[in-house]
Amino acid sequence: MPYRGLGSGIPRVMAENCEVELIDRPDGNQFIARIWRTTQKDETTTQKANEELVSATQKEESTTQKSIIATPKPLTDTQKEILEYLHEHPTATRQEVAKVIDNITEDGVKYNIGRLQQYGVLKRVGGRKNGHWEVILQ
Repeated sequence: MPYRGLGSGIPRVMAENCEVELIDRPDGNQFIARIWRTTQKDETTTQKANEELVSATQKEESTTQKSIIATPKPLTDTQKEILEYLHEHPTATRQEVAKVIDNITEDGVKYNIGRLQQYGVLKRVGGRKNGHWEVILQ
């Protein structure tokens, strides 16, 4: 079959009189197109497939919520040093921080900055070129 263009699959399937079920995903601007073979679609199969979809969606939502909300742990000495340096030098880059603080790589700085942002004690304002760091004191 020749290529007919990007995004043309669903209209072509619908034109061939296949049974197509469009399922709206509540987690964003997405949908699922389920194309049924004529021998497979019955009430039991449909109900079972929908239950699986709901279960998968609920698992995704709970995982997302866990990753967004991090329980603050006591800060490590390295994290405290990073906060102090960024408080004094708000326009510093990860490379600069890695050079100033002993025994940490640029990737280590990136990881710790991510953790500090999750904990809500560090915030990036603006873009990477013209932005700056804000240390949120609690």
